[in-house]
Amino acid sequence: MKLSYTTMATPGMSVREEAGLAQRFGYEGIDLRVSDQLGEIKLKSSRSELTEVRNILNSEGISLAGLFCYNRCADTESNSWGEMKESILRHLELAAIIGSPSIRIFAGNPLKFPDQEEFIKRTAEVVAGVFAADESDISILLQNHLNGFSASQGVRLAEIIGNGRFGLAFSPDHCVLMEEEPEQIGEMLKKHTRQLYAADLLINEEGHKSVMPGSGTIPLKNAFEIIGGKSFEGWITFKWEKIWHPELDNADVALPYFAKYAAANFL
Repeated sequence: MKLSYTTMATPGMSVREEAGLAQRFGYEGIDLRVSDQLGEIKLKSSRSELTEVRNILNSEGISLAGLFCYNRCADTESNSWGEMKESILRHLELAAIIGSPSIRIFAGNPLKFPDQEEFIKRTAEVVAGVFAADESDISILLQNHLNGFSASQGVRLAEIIGNGRFGLAFSPDHCVLMEEEPEQIGEMLKKHTRQLYAADLLINEEGHKSVMPGSGTIPLKNAFEIIGGKSFEGWITFKWEKIWHPELDNADVALPYFAKYAAANFL
């Protein structure tokens, strides 16, 4: 089991502080954010800045599990497809310099388009173009997300692309929010999932809110079994979104909690 956490849990902290928390609470890696809003990495980060981050992680003995990216997505504007490609290529460039094995991307919302299959195929063409322009071994992972690609649409995209560098960052919480049953595509999810984003939500008639894993609505243990259980070789990543919800517990409470939860449920 390889544990990491996204730095949405640690807004305002330095990379050294974040690596120290990972080491303290038994995480092998962290997922850094690429964002001008409290991101450890910026799109305009220099090579020297990226190298410094890489050296800090190495000195602390913490792996970079992936880059959490907020790339340009395609929309109804005709030039958005080219902009999406260039955005993904820039994130891959950052990943290569800093030594990240993967980037997490979004790909727009197929439901906004009259022909969803055509939208998925055009997205596949963009990703194929990215791979043609970038010959590294860095993976591109699509996260299924509310108001974006569903898990089943992500699986369809992966099948069309047919490249081992492309896979899914599977988010069971967004399956529930989108009223999607991952069991129905279990074998395909197992085939294409490279990273599990673990987050729990308490969902009721008033909406939903983040809660500690195991105390909400999301069947995380079942999701883990769907993607292979103990045979799953990717990262299990704790997605604690304190950056968007300041009322949530601090990382020094949430991180050890999830480490214990993972040991009890994923070993």
